Order: sequence, then structure tokens, then C-alpha cells
Amino acid sequence: MARPYTLIERLANHLQRPVDDVTRKQGRLHLPDWLACVAGARKSEVAASLRSMPCDAVSAAAFLGNAQEMEDMHRTSLLHPGSFICPTALNSQAGSMDALLIAQCVVTKR
Repeated sequence: MARPYTLIERLANHLQRPVDDVTRKQGRLHLPDWLACVAGARKSEVAASLRSMPCDAVSAAAFLGNAQEMEDMHRTSLLHPGSFICPTALNSQAGSMDALLIAQCVVTKR
């Protein structure tokens, strides 16, 4: 009898699936939405706290993107994936906007 796949193996298989056109189009909306949340939180208490901490722009954006809790909520997991996926994608070596958006939307696909 074959052993069951581990969680990490299942995740790796999931991430290797092709991204369909509908998901790509939806994914293109997630990043600008998250960036708007970052911009909207620039004058928040979170932003004021970040000014006294040593952190780079991507890390600061990760905090600010979730400050107003207005970005994409994944209902099943009760997480805000934009808070960690968007900054990671922005900090990646994606090479093109299309690759960046695909990296971002693969994980947020519902």
C-alpha cells in the first residue's frame, strides 16, 4: 500500500498546476487591491509604529496591507492571504508583471 502524501507534498503538487485564464484575470485584481490597502494605511497607528522600527519597505507594506483588514479574506481558512503573498511576490525575482501576478494568484485561487 502506498503511503499517503504529506501536507508539503500535496502543497507542492497544488502549486505545480497550470493557472487558467480566469484565475489570471482575477489575480490581476488582487495585487492592486492590496496596494490600495497599503496606501490607505499609511497614516494609521500601525504606520506610526513602523516608523520607529527597523524594517524594509516590503516588510512595512506587509504590515500595512493588513492594517485595515479590507483586503482579500479567504473564507475557508479565515486568512488574509494578500498580507503575505503580495509582499512575497513583490520581493521575488519574478522578472515580469505577468510572472509576478501569476505567483500571487496561484495561492489565492479559491
